[in-house]
Amino acid sequence: MGEAYSYDAAGPYDILFVKADLNGNATSITTFEQPSNNLKVFPNPTSDILSVNLLPIGESEYTIIDANGREILKGKTQSNQIGVSLLPAGYYQLLWKNDGNIYHARFVKE
Repeated sequence: MGEAYSYDAAGPYDILFVKADLNGNATSITTFEQPSNNLKVFPNPTSDILSVNLLPIGESEYTIIDANGREILKGKTQSNQIGVSLLPAGYYQLLWKNDGNIYHARFVKE
């Protein structure tokens, strides 16, 4: 049984499970559709503060991942903003966890 996962998922996607016999022949395939959890961020591109379109319900956790898949910044916030002025210019992925849900968005740091 296997699973594919990517931080780079950009919309609705399926998780695919394939069961195989010892010869590598597929014996069953099961898919699960994931809902879209896209997050809108602004301004994009940004140079200082990145805002999200969700108001937090309590504390939110965030992770910023660079174009190479490395975690660059991680933290918690009570607001809908993150300071990104210390990040080098480039393309990033934001993972935002709030109220048991995980959202994602891409943004550009100038």
